[in-house]
Amino acid sequence: MEELHQVIAAEPMDGFKVFVTFENGVTGVFDCEYLTADPYWKKLKSPAFFRQVRAECGTLCWPGDIDVAPESVWEDVSKGNEQNDGSPVLNFKSPCLFASEPDAEYNARPSSPSPAP
Repeated sequence: MEELHQVIAAEPMDGFKVFVTFENGVTGVFDCEYLTADPYWKKLKSPAFFRQVRAECGTLCWPGDIDVAPESVWEDVSKGNEQNDGSPVLNFKSPCLFASEPDAEYNARPSSPSPAP
């Protein structure tokens, strides 16, 4: 059985593309342009609507219960990251304990006083 990879972050890009990050640190670009030909996806043709993309429940979502199956996102990103010989080239981000907190925000927090010995 193939492993299901979860999308944990999504950033809209120009040209109906979304930069995605998966739970395992793999990143890549998902091209949504082919979806806009289908009437179900017609709302995505609006750049303002398209930019409302978000990662939710492990996949890409837009308002109005529009979403893409996570395996479709993984497959597209994997194909887009192939070397000339067909083997995958996947981008990895280093894992970070405070991945959801920007460094500046984390470092700006007041530190707790150390307990007295």
